[in-house]
Amino acid sequence: ENGNPALYFDGNSDYYQLSYSQGTLSSFLYTAVFAPINTTTLQGIVDFRDANDDGSRLLLTSAGEVFVSTNAADATTTYTTGQQLFTGVYDGANLTAYVDGVGGTSISGVDTNATRNGRIGSDNNSLQFYPTGNMQEVILYFNQSSNRTGIESNINTYYDIYGTGNTGVNTPLLDTYS
Repeated sequence: ENGNPALYFDGNSDYYQLSYSQGTLSSFLYTAVFAPINTTTLQGIVDFRDANDDGSRLLLTSAGEVFVSTNAADATTTYTTGQQLFTGVYDGANLTAYVDGVGGTSISGVDTNATRNGRIGSDNNSLQFYPTGNMQEVILYFNQSSNRTGIESNINTYYDIYGTGNTGVNTPLLDTYS
């Protein structure tokens, strides 16, 4: 994908088990550079839920929507195939899904608490919803929702996803936003 390294998820059983849980969240920013090959299957990006409506997640739906949730609050926006920057943000009041920096409708979110360790590339309650396509980066912040535009701009500059061109400069996100 634009000459940068990527992990290929084959839609069968590829996922990464995280060694930490989200804990109690009053804000979060989850972002991923991913190139899905279809818009017709459920594809888990990141999932920190203990149960269906308990925790947070970023998922691609079989209806061609990016879906971000906190407990029972769900926000969506549409996506297509190919390399895109997917972001889910909860700022302590509003929940919004973004594709390539463009947000869908914001809805009221709720603070959430979950204790199960998270997963990248799968549903957290049962091993399903495996993504199909190349994933290049997943960034999980539990307190950086106010820096969304800067984080997305940094990622777009490096991966050349939706304009401005790759300058070849990779500003370390953890140094910039930690």
